Amino acid sequence: METKKYKLDKVALSVLAVLSVNFQAQAVEEDNVEVISVTGVRGAQESAVAFKKTTAEFVDGIAAEDIGKLPDVTIADSLQRVTGIQIERSAGQGSAVSIRGMPQVSTTLNGERFMSGETLLRSRANFTDIPASLLAGVNVYKSASAQILDGGIGGSIDLKTRRSLDLDEGLSTFVSTKVSSGSLVDDEGYEVSGMLGYNSNDKVAASIAFNYSDATLANNRANLRPQLMGEGAGWQCGGPANCADINADGDMEDTFYFGGAWNSDIMKSEFERERVGVAINLDAKITDEIKFIADVFYNDMEEFDNGQKFMFAEGAARAGAGRYTQRTGLPAIINAGEATNANRSFYTTEWKADLATSRAGSDSELRTADSLNTNVELEYRNNSGLQASLRYVHGEANRDSQLLRFTSSTKARPYPTTSGGEAVYPNSAATTDKGPIFETHTRVSADNVYHIMDPAYAALIANPNAWAIESSWLEGEFTEAEQDVLRTDFKFNLANDITAISFGLRYGKRSVDHSDSDYFSPSGFNNAAGDPLYSKFKDPGYPIRKANDPDWTTAGQLAADYDLIPTYAHDDNKLNGYIVEVSDFGEASSGFNATIPMIDVSKMKNAVGFTDYLYGKGIWSENPDRSYKVEEQQISAYFQMDFETDLTDSVYLSGNSGFRFVRTILDVTKNITEDQVRNPALLAGSDVNHGGYADLGDEVIKVARNYVLPSFNLNFNFEDDWKIKFAYNETISLQDLQELGRGSVTFYQSVIEGEDFQRVSNINNGGNPHLEPWHSRNWNLAFEWYPTDTSLVSVGLFSMEIESFVFNETVQDDTLVDNDGVARLGGPVSTRTNGEGGTLQGIELAYQQSFDFLPGLLANTGTTLNYTHSPSEHPAQVMPNGQKSPLVNTAENQANAIFWYQDDNFQARVALNYVDDQFIDLFDHWTLQASAPEASGGMSRWKKATTYIDVSASYNLTDSIEFTGAVQNLTEEGETRYTEWQSNVYQIDAFERRITLGINAKF
Repeated sequence: METKKYKLDKVALSVLAVLSVNFQAQAVEEDNVEVISVTGVRGAQESAVAFKKTTAEFVDGIAAEDIGKLPDVTIADSLQRVTGIQIERSAGQGSAVSIRGMPQVSTTLNGERFMSGETLLRSRANFTDIPASLLAGVNVYKSASAQILDGGIGGSIDLKTRRSLDLDEGLSTFVSTKVSSGSLVDDEGYEVSGMLGYNSNDKVAASIAFNYSDATLANNRANLRPQLMGEGAGWQCGGPANCADINADGDMEDTFYFGGAWNSDIMKSEFERERVGVAINLDAKITDEIKFIADVFYNDMEEFDNGQKFMFAEGAARAGAGRYTQRTGLPAIINAGEATNANRSFYTTEWKADLATSRAGSDSELRTADSLNTNVELEYRNNSGLQASLRYVHGEANRDSQLLRFTSSTKARPYPTTSGGEAVYPNSAATTDKGPIFETHTRVSADNVYHIMDPAYAALIANPNAWAIESSWLEGEFTEAEQDVLRTDFKFNLANDITAISFGLRYGKRSVDHSDSDYFSPSGFNNAAGDPLYSKFKDPGYPIRKANDPDWTTAGQLAADYDLIPTYAHDDNKLNGYIVEVSDFGEASSGFNATIPMIDVSKMKNAVGFTDYLYGKGIWSENPDRSYKVEEQQISAYFQMDFETDLTDSVYLSGNSGFRFVRTILDVTKNITEDQVRNPALLAGSDVNHGGYADLGDEVIKVARNYVLPSFNLNFNFEDDWKIKFAYNETISLQDLQELGRGSVTFYQSVIEGEDFQRVSNINNGGNPHLEPWHSRNWNLAFEWYPTDTSLVSVGLFSMEIESFVFNETVQDDTLVDNDGVARLGGPVSTRTNGEGGTLQGIELAYQQSFDFLPGLLANTGTTLNYTHSPSEHPAQVMPNGQKSPLVNTAENQANAIFWYQDDNFQARVALNYVDDQFIDLFDHWTLQASAPEASGGMSRWKKATTYIDVSASYNLTDSIEFTGAVQNLTEEGETRYTEWQSNVYQIDAFERRITLGINAKF
C-alpha cells in the first residue's frame, strides 16, 4: 500500500515560530441565538452560557477563543470539560468520546453526517484525525429535536466550521506556530496553522484554513495477561513435574489468579502522529433572499505506533513458580490477596519464579486515515417568514493499518532445513540448555511492574546469538467508504403561539468496503497441484506436520519433515544494521537489569518492504471471515413545531415538538466460509491458526427497518432568570458495520506442553446482519438559574431506557472439538445479539461564573464547575458477585473544575478533569472455565479513577502579537486497569507531560 507523506522542513518550522492572528471569532449564528463576539477564555466561557440559555434543547456549546483556538489541544480534550462527557486517550491525548457513559454518539459537520477516517466502521465519535484549529466551535446535544439527525444514544456532537461572511470586511489573515515537547520522548513536536479569508462588502466571502502538525508521543505500557494457576493440577502447574506448595501453607490445593502468565510484557512505545487539515468555505449572497454556501473539508493523518517489549513471564508462566519452590524450598508467592469468589483462592501481586528462556518483541503499526467532505447548499429566506434550503453532501474516506510484529526467543528450536537433514540451531547461545535455574522477582503496583533477573541470566541474554526470531507476521485492514446525501428543509416563521413549523426530507446512502488481510511470504513448498504455498507466521518448525495424523494438515497440502522458512539469529548477517540494544522499557516498569539486542522498530515502518527483504516477495491474502461490504440507504422525514406562549405575566412556555420518520435499508455482503475448508494456497503447517479460510462465495442479506422517533423540548421561563427544562425523545444509533458483516472464525490455543493437539479456544461469530440498532427512550429534566448574563447554576436529571442494545452473548459449548476432532473441555461461543432492558440514570450539576462584580484583580477571574453521577446497569452481564454489570466504559462519577484569569494582555486557565473507576468489560479465560465452570462467565475489569490537570496561558505583547503556552497532563497522570480487586492490576499506561509554546500574530 502506498502511504501519503506530508513533510515540512523542521528547521524552517523552528524559524517560522512566528506569529498568528488573534482575530475576534464569532459564535455560529443559530435561528434563535444572537451572534456573540468571543475574545479569549472569558468570551468563550460567557458565550457558552448565552448559547445554553437561548436553545430549547439540552445542549452545551464550546466556542473557539479566537480563530483557530479551541480551549484544548484536541477536540476530545475540550469536550471532556462538558458535563457528562467521558473520553478515551490515545498516547495520553483525547480520542474517542462518550456522552453520559454511552459510546453510541453521532457526529455531524455543520449539521450533516460526514466521513472520517477514524469512524468508518463504528458509530462512536473519535477525533484523533481532525485538527482542532479548523473548527469554530462544537455543540453537544443531549436531547434531540425532530430536525436533528438520528444516530446517537447518548447524544450527538456537531462540529462547526467558520462561515466566511462572519469575518470582518476585507482581508483577514491568521497564522500560528507551536512547538511542543514531552517528558518521556526526546523529539519535539511542531504545528503550524492559519487562515486566509476575504469578505467583499458582506456579499461574497471566501476563506481557507489549514493545519499541519507532527508530534511524537509516548505511551509506555505494562501488560499482565492473567490466567489461573494452581498447586496440584498438572495443567495448572504447567505440567505435573512442576507442581509444588508455592505458598507454603502445607497443602497443594490452592489456586491463584496469576498475572505473570505467558506473554505478559513491559513495553516502551511511541506514537509518531502527523496530520494535515484544510477547510475551504465560499459564501455568497446571490440576492437578498438567496445565499449560496460551498465547503470542502479535508484531513489526512499518518500515525506510526512502534514499541519494543520484553515478555518477562515467558519461560516461567505457570511452571516457573513451582520450579522455584522445588529448587529453593521457599514459597514462590510472596504477596497474595485473598479473592472472594468461588475456586479462585488468591490473586498474586508479588512472586518469584525460575525460568530458562525469555521472549522479546518489536511491534510496528502504521495507520493512515484520510477523508474528503464536500457540501453545496442553497438557502432561501424572505421577509414573509419562509426559509428553505437544498443541500448536497458528498464524502469519501479511507483507513489503512498495517501491523508488523517480530517476536524473538532465547529458546533453542533446531529444525532440519532439508528432508532428512540435521537439525539446525540458528541461535547457538540459546539459554534453554543452561537449565531452569535462573531466578526472577516480579512485583506489581498501580504505577509499574518491577522485574529483576538473576545477573548471570541477564548476562546470557545480552548476547545477540542467544536470540532468534521465533515468529513474525504482518496483518492489515483496508477500508474504503463513500456517502452521498441530498436533503431539503423548510421552515415557516409565524406570528402566534406557534412560532414556526419546520419539515424536511432527506436521502442518504453510504457504502463501506472492508478488507481484513494477512501478508503471506513464500514458504518454499508447493501444494499437491504444484502451486507455491505461502506462509503467514514465520515460526521455525511450524511447516513440519505430524506423519501419523493426516487430518492435522490442510486438505491438498503435502506433508513436510523439514523447514524451508528462514530463521534468523540476531547476529545473522541478514540483520546487520537492523539490531539495537534496549535496556529501557519505559516508565511503566522498573528494576530491569538486562540489555537486550532487538530488532530496530524504526526499520519496520515499511512493513511490506522489510518483510520481503527477510522472507522473499509476498502477497496480501484477504481473510474472508473478517471482510465484508455494507451498503446503507436511509430515507427520513421530519415535522416540527416551535412554540412560545405566555402562561402568566412573568412566566412563558417555549420549546418544540415533533417526530422523525426513518427508513433504513441495509445490503450486507458476507463471505461464505467453513472451518474445515481452508485456502489451499496458504500453508497451515502444524497450527491451524496459521492458514486461512477459503472464500466459498458471497451471501447478500437485505434488511429494512422503519422507525418513528417522537421528541419534545419544553422550557418554562421565569422572568428570563430561571428556567425549568423538560425533554423527551426516542433515538436510534448508527450501526457498527463490523457487527453486521463479519463471519464466524474458530480459534485454537497453542500446543500445551505434554499434549500433541491444539485445544479449541473459542468460536467468535463476529457479525450478525439482522442486528437491530440500539434504541433508547431518553428523558431530561433541569433547573437552570442565570443570576447574570455571565453566570449559570443548574441541576439536571436524566434517564435512558434502552429498549434494544447490542452485546456479545457468550455460551459455553462443551461439544466443541479440539483440532484432533475430540471434545474435551469445549469452549465459549460468542455471538453479537440484541438484548432489552438496559437503563442509565443520573444527575448533573453545573456552576459557571465570571466574577466581574468582585474588586480589583478578582474581577478578571471566573470558574466553571460541573459534576455528573450516572450509575448504569447492563441487563445481560452479571459480575461474579451476582450483581449486573455497569454498561461498558462507564463511570459513576465525573467532575470538572476550570479556573481562569483574563485582563487586557494576559490570560490563564487551569482545568481539572476527574473520572471515577470505569467499568471495562468481563474477562473470561479458558483456565477459569476449566477449573470452575460454575463460576465462569467473566471477572469484571476496571480502569482506576484518574485526575488530569491542564494549564494554559497567553500574553498579548502588542495588538498583533501574542505568546502562548500550555502544559497538558501536568502531573503525568497515567491509567491503571485491574480485574475484580484494585490491587489485581493487569495493565498500566504511563502518559507523559507535554509542554507547548507558541507565537500568534496578525497582519
